[in-house]
Amino acid sequence: QYDIVSSNFGVIYFPKVGQGLSEMVKCAKPGGKVCITGWGNSDETQAFSIFPLAMKICGFYSKWIEAQSGARRELLALAGIDPDDNFLGLGHQRRKHRGRMTPNYFCPTKRIASSESLLRSLMIDAGLVDVQVIGPITHCLELDHAEDYWNRFVLASPNLKRVVNQCLTKEEALEL
Repeated sequence: QYDIVSSNFGVIYFPKVGQGLSEMVKCAKPGGKVCITGWGNSDETQAFSIFPLAMKICGFYSKWIEAQSGARRELLALAGIDPDDNFLGLGHQRRKHRGRMTPNYFCPTKRIASSESLLRSLMIDAGLVDVQVIGPITHCLELDHAEDYWNRFVLASPNLKRVVNQCLTKEEALEL
């Protein structure tokens, strides 16, 4: 057991956030600390909207969605779930979008926004007491070149890097 257990922007990748936080709590000594950082909502983290917008502008967005949908269907099939079943209990109007809501190779988990109330609730549910949520802490990041954005937000993201490497040709990636 450890004095401090931390996750720096990793919680958004936990397949089951509550279970992951509970495991972090188990790893902390009695009286130890569990520290996490997380991204805010889409209004607070506008840099993450640039890549999807660029995919749309360049005409690659449907290719990206098709890859996600196919990967999700494969994942469901591996789990023995028929992607055409109404396993999420969604109404008739949303059935056609059901496959997009399932984690997949390109987007393993649904990204959670780190609101103060959500983090507090998740941490208490995981067994923590004396929970303190500090923030939001915001910084304005200025990048000098498009390549700086590409390296920081696309290639540093496991999900987006997979999209670039497996869904796009080298020419398409250069176009972005």
